[in-house]
Amino acid sequence: MPKSKLALLSSLLVSISSGQLPVINEFMASNDDALVLPDGSSPDWIEIHNPGASPINLAGWHLTDNAQNPTRWTFPAGVTLAANGYLLVYATGDNLLDPAGDLHTDFQLEQSGEYLALVDPSGMVQQEFAPEYPEQFEDFSYGLPTAGGNPAYFFAPSPGAENNQPVQGLVEDTKFSADRGFFDDPFEVTITSNTPGASIYYTLDGSDPSLGSTRVDAPDELTPPSAAVTISTTTVLRAFAGKEGYLPTDIDSQTY
Repeated sequence: MPKSKLALLSSLLVSISSGQLPVINEFMASNDDALVLPDGSSPDWIEIHNPGASPINLAGWHLTDNAQNPTRWTFPAGVTLAANGYLLVYATGDNLLDPAGDLHTDFQLEQSGEYLALVDPSGMVQQEFAPEYPEQFEDFSYGLPTAGGNPAYFFAPSPGAENNQPVQGLVEDTKFSADRGFFDDPFEVTITSNTPGASIYYTLDGSDPSLGSTRVDAPDELTPPSAAVTISTTTVLRAFAGKEGYLPTDIDSQTY
């Protein structure tokens, strides 16, 4: 993950007004198959939670992805959030209440990160991810840990229910000992990550590596992983690093 995104994680401001008010509890900005609707679509979503002991009438409340337009999308009349309840709003850009009674905002969520806020009927921001939430990853959700603390990613999204255990951190990006280029003789490339206890996953045919790909584990929980790969023909080497309980790296590639 770029250093700028890591810095953003540490500086992200998520302000929530006091009192028993609704909150954006969890959202997903890159939904592939974590939540599939009956029509087969996989929209991004925003989960609103009522932590209080009484129902909340959401009519007139707003969601927005633009700090300069706090009332961009408005909850319609008749929307009530039960005590300790959860409500999903689909960020499709369709701006509708569909036949199933599902709500769709008039904006979509940016995977790269953007501003997101919940605004009360008077136009006052009650909660905001500012200046923007960090980069999001396919089928990972992001939101508020049940036990409190800073916003976090979740391996196991829980739309419509209490949030699961958040990830413990981020795996450091992979590094290759040799950059792409032309070589006359076979040689060895070493792939590393600075996260102790992580694993390196790689492929040699240009395909996306996955948890089922060739894996090299760190020797122990205190030592970073290192994978030595012999290159003897034209090769597209692709790799990422992962660790249980941590957000994996992006896939990096080199061609030799």
